[in-house]
Amino acid sequence: MKPYLPKSDLDPQQEISRLHDVINALIDRHEKEQSTKSDSFDSFQSSVILEKMIKKRTSELYETLNELKLMTQKHEQRELELEAAHSLLNEAIEQLNEGFVLFDDTDRVIACNSKYKEIWEFKSDITGLKFEEVLDQTVDSGVSLSKNKSWRNMRLTQHQAKESSSIYHFAAGNWIQITETTTEAGHKVGIYTDITDVKNNEKRRREAEVSEKTVLLQTSIDSIDQAIVVFDARGTLLARNNQFTTMLNLPSEVCMVGSKIQLIRPYSPSLFNIPEHLKSSFFVYKRPIEYVVNQTSSLTIKVKAYPMPNEGSVVTFTDISKETQYQQRIEHLASHDYLTGLNNRASFNSYLQKTLEALIADESKFIALLFLDLDNFKDINDTLGHQAGDKVLCEVSNRLLSYSPENAYCARLGGDEFGILIDAHDQDDVVINAQNILSKLVLPMRIDGNSITIKGSIGITLAPFDGKDPQVLLRNSDLAMYEAKKKISFREKYSFYNYELNQIAIERKQLEVDLLEAIPNNEFFMVYQPKINLASDSPLYGFEALIRWKHPRRGFVSPELFVPIAEQSGMICDLSDWVVDTVGQQIAEWRDSGYGDIHTAINLSPAQFHYGDPTIELTNMIKKYGLDPKCLEVEITENTIMEGVENAITSLQSIREQGIQISIDDFGTGYSSLKYLRRLPVDTLKIDKCFVSKIGCEDRDEAIVDTILSLGSILELKIVAEGVETADQLEYLKQHKCDQVQGYFLSKPMTAADIEEQFLCKTQRELQSLFSSGCK
Repeated sequence: MKPYLPKSDLDPQQEISRLHDVINALIDRHEKEQSTKSDSFDSFQSSVILEKMIKKRTSELYETLNELKLMTQKHEQRELELEAAHSLLNEAIEQLNEGFVLFDDTDRVIACNSKYKEIWEFKSDITGLKFEEVLDQTVDSGVSLSKNKSWRNMRLTQHQAKESSSIYHFAAGNWIQITETTTEAGHKVGIYTDITDVKNNEKRRREAEVSEKTVLLQTSIDSIDQAIVVFDARGTLLARNNQFTTMLNLPSEVCMVGSKIQLIRPYSPSLFNIPEHLKSSFFVYKRPIEYVVNQTSSLTIKVKAYPMPNEGSVVTFTDISKETQYQQRIEHLASHDYLTGLNNRASFNSYLQKTLEALIADESKFIALLFLDLDNFKDINDTLGHQAGDKVLCEVSNRLLSYSPENAYCARLGGDEFGILIDAHDQDDVVINAQNILSKLVLPMRIDGNSITIKGSIGITLAPFDGKDPQVLLRNSDLAMYEAKKKISFREKYSFYNYELNQIAIERKQLEVDLLEAIPNNEFFMVYQPKINLASDSPLYGFEALIRWKHPRRGFVSPELFVPIAEQSGMICDLSDWVVDTVGQQIAEWRDSGYGDIHTAINLSPAQFHYGDPTIELTNMIKKYGLDPKCLEVEITENTIMEGVENAITSLQSIREQGIQISIDDFGTGYSSLKYLRRLPVDTLKIDKCFVSKIGCEDRDEAIVDTILSLGSILELKIVAEGVETADQLEYLKQHKCDQVQGYFLSKPMTAADIEEQFLCKTQRELQSLFSSGCK
């Protein structure tokens, strides 16, 4: 770089010489004039004056020349200093790793360094060229990434901006960052930085990250149980895990990365028939497939195909064989009795309903409902144990299947009660079948080395003569069964329903009348049974509120007796209002006493959903006592739901929206349909005590408990086991991760005063000690 430096035209030596010549010329001229003039005084005087003037002028001229000489010396010194500064600047610019260029205010190149020329591959000097001329050379030479004018126009636009910064990938493969700034004088400074190494390092880093992530991804997908494969839009295999070949029993040589799906499909055509529309829309494709792995085994595999943005697919294969078997088992349990394998009450009611509907279409037919109850079955449980009792029930079930008519429909309705539906020709035919069942039933059976003789009583009702509703028929046959129990001969222990049997309900009617006076007379009171956390530092979770009736003449009347009467009579709403208000008041009293919001569960009956909306009662109670809804829980039975599924779901959703928790009580004993379970806004399932009581006695009963615990885990529901009466039962439930328990082993139901004394006044450590060993 050679900057231009202007120099002065004034040479002091030449100027002095020139002045000497002038003075000499004047003197010569003066002498010539003197030689031609007279020696007069005037001439002399004139000459003297001229001489003085010349000397004075000469003296002044010398002074001026000396000043000029000094100025010239200073100027030359300044010029030397500028040349040195420019040389130093030029050297510094040349030492830059970046390309440097400077344009003047007319956009011409004033200076540039070698790096700048090297970047653009300029061979000749470009000083004085305008920017557009420089730009044309870069485009013509092909140094820039693009040889067309679009790149030229873009650079010209950026250059004209006051400040700009951009990055370009040149044709040679190098990356250049161009930064331009305009000075106050209008000059343009350009810095061209080669960032190729930075870009390459970034590329290598990204490639390393991709490689690392690829390895991590492959390791991750290899570690999961599902088989995974990824295809591009052309059906080329991009990735897979080891499970893809092992689960599907595919040869590895046709499942390599880069293989075509056409090579794999012949080995498992059923798994790769993925719909074409997946290639053009984001749609998750799912279907279960029965897949034959080899000649000896098969799997149920769920295939899911997930389209990718590039129109490829991610396909997953999940072995759901165990889940399918489990679902089949759950469905079987939903319609069959867990112990005997007979149809359960739910399927019996469903079959009865369908049969009754068929009778309406054909009035010439009728059916008989035989309600069998085993006599004194409780004695077997009490003397030989529940395990022996269960075996008796199984043997009775086998005999019913063996000795009932071929077209009979048999079910265990609960406990030691069984139902048999028979297509009857006439009443005598029904009698013959009933006597045959009773005769075979009384035959001795061998149970655990003991010879047991069991008798039964059968109540018979005929449809459509005695009723056209399943519940009416069951009630009629139940009444007839109690009449049959009065007979002595085992062959005669059957009875047909008749209207006179309704007299048996007179006493129940009296209880109904007494119920009307029970609330005004303050005959009801509430007791509370603790619910215990099994995996928490706070063992006391809360309480279940239970109603009790102290009749002025009968003494304590079981809820199992008066609650059904209240439900059937419609008084359940008044009774429910009293329970809800009493419990709400008690929770508020505990809160005001400093015990906090005590979690309390209230039982709701099916009739409350039939006669009214329990949501209103609960809402009024919450507002009245200022309670936190989160401390409340309602318990409902399976029958509550199934007697009106849609209405129950609607009501329960309203309750849940308030923040109140919902629990299904006595789960597994009613006739629920598992297909509705996911729709229900339920928080908790309660394992009935009939299952809990068999823990440690019968593997099948423990399997039922385990199944309910697993179901709760799958559906993310809390599980509570009720009726815990032994330490072994408690330990079993702890080991199998049951959430909460309640039962007499831990505490019997108590009054509110006793609850405060026994539990609420104690510390967490005292409660842990209390519940760890059980308490009465």
